[in-house]
Amino acid sequence: MDTDGKIVVTCKCGAKLAAKASLAGQQARCPSCKAMVDVPATVGNPMDAPSPQDGPAQTAGFVSSAQPPETSMKPKAARPLLPLVWGLVGALVVVLGVCMIVLSARNDQIQKTEAALGEAIKARDSVASELEKVRKQLDDSQHVATSLQESLNAEKAKVVALQAENVQLKQTPRYYFDQAVGAMKTADGADTDDADQAAITKFQEIVQRFPEDALSSAAKSKIKELNDRITGRARALAKAQQEVKRLINVCVSSSKQARRIEREGAEYYAFHPVDSGIVSYIRRNEELSSRIAKAKESAMKLIDSVPDPGGRLLEMIKECDRQE
Repeated sequence: MDTDGKIVVTCKCGAKLAAKASLAGQQARCPSCKAMVDVPATVGNPMDAPSPQDGPAQTAGFVSSAQPPETSMKPKAARPLLPLVWGLVGALVVVLGVCMIVLSARNDQIQKTEAALGEAIKARDSVASELEKVRKQLDDSQHVATSLQESLNAEKAKVVALQAENVQLKQTPRYYFDQAVGAMKTADGADTDDADQAAITKFQEIVQRFPEDALSSAAKSKIKELNDRITGRARALAKAQQEVKRLINVCVSSSKQARRIEREGAEYYAFHPVDSGIVSYIRRNEELSSRIAKAKESAMKLIDSVPDPGGRLLEMIKECDRQE
């Protein structure tokens, strides 16, 4: 305690402080660091009083030794809390408003994003549906292609089997006999010696290849039938040729008779111009002319189907009524 009745205390910050004696045993605030300092209850050592070199003691709740003494240490007045609360509430409202604006903007963005996502999902589902249709069509096409390939393979197998069977059949008498019968049917329609001869060659092949087979006998019968047909055709042609020659002879002889009767009738008329006997010459001449015309016409019809080497018979038909 100094001479003024102050209690000198040293703060932790190093400041020398002087407190009123009435504050002994209490706490006071250091004006330098604002820390609470214990004021001792007992009187301090006079040696603790601040020296002039240390400077005056500071007070904040304390009374400096350089200042006039105060009657008492006054406590600090408390600040009002209501304005601070209202300020905090206003700041909180502003913050909440900003948050609501941000959240509203984010909600709009989220809604737009959800709408776009919904459209994307719909588009995805639509594309997936189309892809499923295309896949089904591809599966159907693949199934059809597989079925067609299987059918084609089956047909190829049949063809191969038929070809193998044909190879075997070509080595049998039946195959050769059927070929010969087909050639004979062709000859029936052609009605020529060449076609008949071609069929005979087919049947002769059966006789030569399979002489012990039963079809060999049938082939021999067909050969005889075809040969008889060729022979009959030759006979018919020979007969027709003979008929042409006969008609030519009729035409020639009748022409000669007609000319002779014509001369005789002319001589008779020269001596008997008013005699009715001339009429008989005229009638005989007419009969011979009719016979000549018919013979020539019949010969011309036959000549188309009759062998006529060099066209000699046709020339004879044309000249038969001019013979002297």
